[in-house]
Amino acid sequence: MSDIGDLETDSAVSAAIQELMRRAEDAPTYEDALPLVAEALTHQLRGALHAGHHRNADRDIDALICAGLDHLLVEAVLAGHLSDLLVERYVEQMRAMMQSGAVTAEDLKRGVLVFDITARKLAEVARAQKQFEYPLSANRARELLFAFARDL
Repeated sequence: MSDIGDLETDSAVSAAIQELMRRAEDAPTYEDALPLVAEALTHQLRGALHAGHHRNADRDIDALICAGLDHLLVEAVLAGHLSDLLVERYVEQMRAMMQSGAVTAEDLKRGVLVFDITARKLAEVARAQKQFEYPLSANRARELLFAFARDL
């Protein structure tokens, strides 16, 4: 059973998510809205992982964000699937971040792994409505992402 502190924290996070989504709806462009939606999603993921007593919840979500794959996750969900073009664009961004020293190979590898796990879970939830598909086999976009991580 939750204590009062947990309920207050949950309420504050819920209010923050609602505010982020309101700001995303009011954003003038897709590019302005994307980071707000990604932040709302990562708040929800972090909360879900903590609720499930995931040992490395913060580290995993931070890796997803650090790699920029929180934005990829939002774009893939909005499109209903992960496309090759999206992955290619994000792989180029991750290469540039690594070359600039902004992230490490380990950060990117963990980010790819967290992305994959999260996308699989989201696809399971969305399966009945066919809102988001993320097949484990015959998924070239997923293979491109893993090939990038393996090459690091």
